[in-house]
Amino acid sequence: MLRSQVATAAVLRNRQKHTVRVILTSNVRQGEAGEVLTVKAGYARNFLIPKKMALYAIASNFERLNLTDPAIETAEQRSERLEKEAA
Repeated sequence: MLRSQVATAAVLRNRQKHTVRVILTSNVRQGEAGEVLTVKAGYARNFLIPKKMALYAIASNFERLNLTDPAIETAEQRSERLEKEAA
């Protein structure tokens, strides 16, 4: 394989794995409003975000929606959240 072919193959491998976290603002096949999902970057950029079905999962968007980021919540916070959702 030529050096350029190896570099191209490496770029393609990295592109295929590029994902982003989004907060759903409406119900879609993958989940319900308020859930945090990891989706492919193109799906978020070209479909979910323009149609206002999701927001990027960044700190300011969690604050705006009054949600806690599940990636950084403690076990205690998680149990409280699940109890509230169950009630």
